[in-house]
Amino acid sequence: MEVYIEYVILDNLIINWILISLTISTLRINSAKSKILISSIVGTIFAMVMPFFVINNILLFVIKMVVGLSMVLCFAELKFNKILLTYLVFLSYTFLMGGMCYFVLSMLNIPVTSSGVLIYSFNIPVSLIIGLIYVYYLIINSFIKYRKNIVNFQFGVVLCNNQKEYKLSAFLDTGNQIFDDAGKPVVVISLNTFLKCFPNISMLKIVTNSVNNFDVK
Repeated sequence: MEVYIEYVILDNLIINWILISLTISTLRINSAKSKILISSIVGTIFAMVMPFFVINNILLFVIKMVVGLSMVLCFAELKFNKILLTYLVFLSYTFLMGGMCYFVLSMLNIPVTSSGVLIYSFNIPVSLIIGLIYVYYLIINSFIKYRKNIVNFQFGVVLCNNQKEYKLSAFLDTGNQIFDDAGKPVVVISLNTFLKCFPNISMLKIVTNSVNNFDVK
């Protein structure tokens, strides 16, 4: 089986970066991009070197744990409890990512072997597929956060006009606060809401901007 060194480097750099980014995001660690890059390179060097050595499984497991700890020390807060928590989260994501890589390769019917690191025969790096999945996750996650922020600024309000009440969903505008000439705050309503409040006003008046004070009290 042919092994392309550039694939090994690209796979490990991308996947290590994703693993570290997920760990940092989960624990809300404030870490510089340079530390993430250094940690990714440490893991990549290990992946490049290990296939050249024949090591029994127990020693290989210990070496992997030590390499993982070395990667964590590159970006984690240097306190024992923080390092331990970061290491455990990092290992959890590593196991999940390994399973995802095997899943993707098996779905594509790609032969896989293991020599300390994952070795496969495919025309493109599997990290590109994992990277696309990660980008998709980031987009969905950003959308969810955006929706949560929107919900935090939505309120139920009751608009009263001519002894009639209209229950509406309102959005709190925290930036562009609008006031009229008398200094009173202005509430912006939609056209549909306006037509409900003033059904006698024709659309022609609205389009031609000829609505006067007598029409709307």
